[in-house]
Amino acid sequence: QIAKSYSDSLVKSREQLLNTVSHDLKTPLHSLLGFSQLLNKSNLNKQQSYYVTQLNASANYANKLVEDLLDYSRLDAGSVTLNEARFCLSDLVENIASANYTIYANKDIELIVDIAPELTDVWFLSDPIRLQQVLNNLISNAFKFTERGEVKIKVSPIKEEGNSHWVQLAIIDTGIGIPEDKLESIYDEFSQAGTTAHSQFSGSGLGLTITKKLISLLNGSLELK
Repeated sequence: QIAKSYSDSLVKSREQLLNTVSHDLKTPLHSLLGFSQLLNKSNLNKQQSYYVTQLNASANYANKLVEDLLDYSRLDAGSVTLNEARFCLSDLVENIASANYTIYANKDIELIVDIAPELTDVWFLSDPIRLQQVLNNLISNAFKFTERGEVKIKVSPIKEEGNSHWVQLAIIDTGIGIPEDKLESIYDEFSQAGTTAHSQFSGSGLGLTITKKLISLLNGSLELK
């Protein structure tokens, strides 16, 4: 009991630390983002514009890390709750796919979105914000780790149980792949599969950890091949 109490206090202290630090970081980061965007709209020469673009990209990256830390902390503490709302699944998928395609437009990648006709323009009841977070993590990963070929998003119905409709969202890419012995480790916190091989791919190593926890919260499952 003493050990458990001590362990619980450590978890709570870590959560408080992450929340405090993340909150304290967000205010200056938002200032950096806001002022760099304003600066970019002023009369800059080509070199200055490049500097501001890099500044904005770095601030966005740091902001994403802070958001990941906050989400990880909340999920680990079991303090994340779902907010159900009606949403169109096909529109959600199309919008996220299109947004990521725009970000990685400089790559030689074809985007294919294959949504089953019976799921097109159909409205669902779930948490669209968390589902969007899940899809964004998986689709952006597919683009990030693929240099050429295609990224395919396939949405298919699986089964119906009463009012529940089970749907499979498959993200398929022609990227570098993952060795068999590294498949499970990609869900570990703060890690990437084969850090040496993938050193050019930046990231906190929290994306898939958060994704797996969110999918479980949504009463779904995550499979990898």
